[in-house]
Amino acid sequence: MRCQSGPDTFITFFWPFQYIDQLHHENLQEAYGQIPKVFYDSKSPYFQTGFKTYEPLPEWKSTGMKQVEAGHQARNDARIFKPVFYGTLFLNFLIALLWMPHWAIEDINFLEDSPSAMIGLLNIFLLFFSRTYWRKNQAWYRPLLDITLLIAVQLSGMAASTLLYPPIPETYFEAVIIDGFVLGCFLFAVFVGSRLAFRSPAS
Repeated sequence: MRCQSGPDTFITFFWPFQYIDQLHHENLQEAYGQIPKVFYDSKSPYFQTGFKTYEPLPEWKSTGMKQVEAGHQARNDARIFKPVFYGTLFLNFLIALLWMPHWAIEDINFLEDSPSAMIGLLNIFLLFFSRTYWRKNQAWYRPLLDITLLIAVQLSGMAASTLLYPPIPETYFEAVIIDGFVLGCFLFAVFVGSRLAFRSPAS
């Protein structure tokens, strides 16, 4: 649509059909050419008075905006999230080394009155935070990799504990695996829930 605002002046209207609210005014000139846009069409229902749509528009970011966001994420990973993740693994190694061999066990499961549930909830929180499950670029199998690594660390700590304590029954190692499997199911559910809660229209 061309709107005449003067004797020889016309203004052409475009519709970006994407959500550009995050685009700051100072970045508009650099990003304008990258924005997908179409000419205004007065016949389209999107431009008719009273039309409502509940379909969210895709979120759009320029190349520069994506680079800035990636830089922020990389700095946060280096300063916060990676140290917390490595600390979580080291904490679980110490727990398996010094504490798990003293937990009550029946058959091949830690008893309900053991600290197993408390440690499991703590691990879910620490993994959710340190592995940034809310980010859109996280692969669906990230929780599976995380729980596999956590189980491996706990088994390593349990194996190392044999140097400090009398021979530990094999059932303790089986209990670690079963406990980790149950924790993995909850972790994957938390991952899926976070993706649904923090989801936004695709770029």
